[in-house]
Amino acid sequence: MAAEWPIAGAPRTAVLLAVVTALGLIAAFANGLPVLLQWIVGLVALFVGIRGVGQLVRPNISTLSIERRRLRVRQAAGQCLSGRVSAAFVSPLFVGLSWRPENSRWPRSLGIFREQMAPEDFRRLSAQLRRGGEA
Repeated sequence: MAAEWPIAGAPRTAVLLAVVTALGLIAAFANGLPVLLQWIVGLVALFVGIRGVGQLVRPNISTLSIERRRLRVRQAAGQCLSGRVSAAFVSPLFVGLSWRPENSRWPRSLGIFREQMAPEDFRRLSAQLRRGGEA
């Protein structure tokens, strides 16, 4: 049985994303675009930034486990989903997964920053993904 790792919020990463969003808003209005396009670009940057900060502060998953390229996540609401990992990106600060839940037509993506897991759990998850999901 695969270990189930808890996923927490990432407040420092959320602050960094909020700063990047503010810079994006400044860039949207400090260029030569027509005013309507400036507002559109600014609103898109604001929406994406607010959504990202919200996901970092209150992630929609509470735990995850992976075994033999099978991912199992427990959502914050309590529902469990499982499916096959189709691609993984592993770096020292971030893990990104593309996976398709069972009985789902569309794939999903999942990103986890190092700050969201205990250091030893993040190291184990990264090592397991580098080995192709084998425990």
